[in-house]
Amino acid sequence: MIKNSRCSTSLLLGGLCMLAWAPSSQAIIPDPPEPPPTVAGAGRDPCNENPILITPRSLPLDFESEECMAEPTAPVQTVAATPSLWFYVPDDYAELYEFELTLSQNGQRLDTLFLDPVCAAGLMEVPITTALPEGDRVQWELMVMVSPFAGRSGNPRVTGDIQRSSTPTWYDQLQSLEPEGWDTVLTEAGLGAIAPQSPTTVCPLEAPF
Repeated sequence: MIKNSRCSTSLLLGGLCMLAWAPSSQAIIPDPPEPPPTVAGAGRDPCNENPILITPRSLPLDFESEECMAEPTAPVQTVAATPSLWFYVPDDYAELYEFELTLSQNGQRLDTLFLDPVCAAGLMEVPITTALPEGDRVQWELMVMVSPFAGRSGNPRVTGDIQRSSTPTWYDQLQSLEPEGWDTVLTEAGLGAIAPQSPTTVCPLEAPF
């Protein structure tokens, strides 16, 4: 913008010529910035953002769907007093981060377990050491310790309920399943996308000293 010094009668006040601002005909208007380039097939992978609870699904697990992020609505049912929870751990978290499992009931914390990283992407067993009360729901939360000081709001996590029942359930067969049996069981439960996986082992972090 440059100053235009030509006066009009409407701008005369008390014999003084008031200077008006007007754009110059020679002013250069920059072109709008070009949008960033896009890459074919690029996008977020919902299944690599959180661990996935191993539990039967009404719709087959799709690695390209937001369903990967959906938290379970029905509680895990088991006859075991101290069962294990099973999760699929994405490749993004293998070998790098520890896990924290928290159990609570009616707002009261029952137990907190810290688990070593897993050696590879795959199925992770999380044993519960606190006996579950029969019939009552217990809330669980599994958190990936990407930032140990970030707390619940700054780390990937998945939550749900577990409930002890009086009769065996689908989940109970996982406690004693042989390695070769995982493929069939997971596929029948709508988890065929991760059926080729088998339980992985832990890789304890080396002490810094």
